[in-house]
Amino acid sequence: MDRIISPKESKQEHNIKYLVKRNFTEFCDNSTIHGMKYVGRKKDIERILWIAVCSLLLLVCASQIHKTVGKWRESPLVLLLDQKHSSINEIPFPAVTICPQRMPNRNRFNYSDYLMRFIDDEKIKSFSDDDFRLFEITSKFCLHHVIEYLDSIENQIHKLSFFQNGIPNDLIEDYLLSEHFQLAFCKGLTTEFEPGWECNLRFTKIWLKEGLCYTFNMFPYNEIFNQNVTFPLALHPNLVLPKNDPERTNARQMLMDIPEQPLPFHVNDRRDRLYVRTRLYDDFTDPICNPEFHVFIHNPYEIPWDGHTHGHHINVLKFKKNIFSITPTVTHTKDELREFPIEDRGCYFDNERQLKYFQRYSHSNCELECITDAFLADWSQLNCTLHWMPRFSDRELCKFEPYLYASFIEDVIGLQIDKCNCLPDCNSIKYDVKITRYLTPSFNDHAFRSKDLLNKEMVKMYLIMNKKLNFSMTLDEQVKMIKESNLTVDFDFWNWKFSEIEVSYESSRFLGMKRHLAYTFTDFVSQIGGILGCFLGISIFSIIEIIYFWGIKIFQKKNNDIAQEENQNAELETIIEKKVQQIMKVQKRHSH
Repeated sequence: MDRIISPKESKQEHNIKYLVKRNFTEFCDNSTIHGMKYVGRKKDIERILWIAVCSLLLLVCASQIHKTVGKWRESPLVLLLDQKHSSINEIPFPAVTICPQRMPNRNRFNYSDYLMRFIDDEKIKSFSDDDFRLFEITSKFCLHHVIEYLDSIENQIHKLSFFQNGIPNDLIEDYLLSEHFQLAFCKGLTTEFEPGWECNLRFTKIWLKEGLCYTFNMFPYNEIFNQNVTFPLALHPNLVLPKNDPERTNARQMLMDIPEQPLPFHVNDRRDRLYVRTRLYDDFTDPICNPEFHVFIHNPYEIPWDGHTHGHHINVLKFKKNIFSITPTVTHTKDELREFPIEDRGCYFDNERQLKYFQRYSHSNCELECITDAFLADWSQLNCTLHWMPRFSDRELCKFEPYLYASFIEDVIGLQIDKCNCLPDCNSIKYDVKITRYLTPSFNDHAFRSKDLLNKEMVKMYLIMNKKLNFSMTLDEQVKMIKESNLTVDFDFWNWKFSEIEVSYESSRFLGMKRHLAYTFTDFVSQIGGILGCFLGISIFSIIEIIYFWGIKIFQKKNNDIAQEENQNAELETIIEKKVQQIMKVQKRHSH
């Protein structure tokens, strides 16, 4: 049953409608919003027309605001160039890792010959345990060169019981070309007119996927890896000077070094460059397996494990000089962006993600850890690590057989890297490299020639001084040792070629990048306000108007109307009371 509306309720409803209508008319007449004064017109046709125009413009505004908000949600951060250039002294000079000749002396271990013997059921019987070890270690770095023999190698592995455990690579180091011959001369990073310095005082051995390499300007082992992590990076440089007898006359006087400074090196000018001359000997080559000469330019706290992204191949037979010009890409992120979710930010700060093997997070280190864990995962059915992967001491090195499929396994695991969520580091340095190659060297090699070495003792001295320097002996003691030694020459050290490498910055200054908010609160308000102001003329003042008219003023009007109604009621009651009194007086007179 419908409720019966009392006259009082009907009057109140009529008053509210009248109040709203009157307030709307006043708002339209006085509003700063475009078109509102026409909406308040009394003519219906004109009012409908302007309502349609305002509604259309309001829809356009809503659409543009929706796009702006959506864009901000999809990409709340942007990379912008810095407003000014920075000096290269503010960033570390890159680490330089060189992978020169990695094959053993063919006069002592001819890999091609051993390969042919290995795949022969009869000839393999003459292999000793050392032969098997040397063949296994060398094959790890030659698999790309011996693809046609992989099936035969696999068949022999299955027949033999020898390859049941992984073996370290250092067993082959005595067969490789000494670092003192490979890294013949270094210069740079100090004064422009320096005579040069001993390379092996600053280069350190590191075993990579490519074989035995030498790295310069990397952080020390204990500053890269966490405790109890094993990785084939030497703890000390190839050559360490004694510190207890600096005045003693010994072999130390024959060496020059860079002035002491903490790693990594920093340079002040693009002319401060690293110069390295390497030697290549024919006796350390192989007709079947001849690994390419690689140079890695990378961050000092990263392991250069990925040759596809960090490695550069050098054709040392054709080009004698290779200049690496570096342009750094430096990205900074303000700490205030830590408040953003990592997914929206798209990067990790240093302390936001702890790696298992590495002290410091980086995108490259994270991917290396991801691949390593995949090799150890149950689904891979390997439960071991390759020699170039970090591991804990309780984890085993892979046996020989997994190396035969390592390339395929890496490709499969590479598809799993996305699951590791290895985002870029928020504050990062990447070194973009441009290589310029020359056919001719910058200067002739002034090393000893055979005519300079008049007797066997001088040859022995030259070899010993290059292979291993005993700093505890005086020069007289070394001469005596050389004369009494029965050192034999196991390769033709006069038959060599050389290659020069120069590494420097392209410019003395760089333009960095910063990760910013796409819109600050001010930018966001300005853009939304610009859209509203452009189409409807709405501003902050317009919002205040709306609050005033539909909040404060309508409340005041309502109170005023109520007060006015109460006054009218009071006056009416007063009049009625007076009338009643008059009537009572008249009735009283008539009664008398």
